Amino acid sequence: MDTTSMSVYEIAKKMQSDFKKYESPIECKLGNALIKFGVTLETQKKIGPYRADLLIKSKYRKIVVECDGAEFHKDRTKDDKRDDFMRDKGILVLRFTGSQINR
Repeated sequence: MDTTSMSVYEIAKKMQSDFKKYESPIECKLGNALIKFGVTLETQKKIGPYRADLLIKSKYRKIVVECDGAEFHKDRTKDDKRDDFMRDKGILVLRFTGSQINR
């Protein structure tokens, strides 16, 4: 986010708006980085019984990007089941840990 010409109020408002779209700071960081590079995405998109952190739709394929914070992803069983569901729908699943995103 280029804040050089923004007031403190405008920066705070923009940050508040960004956090409404995302469920966590790591989702916000990765989502905003992708947007900055021209990627169009949807946040918290419902797909079947699941909700994707970030969904990227291209002409050829859908890509789900999951941002795995340590607290919620200790047990990979649920994540594996969810990934299998997405793959069965032809969706590519990419997972990034908080550590990877925060580098």
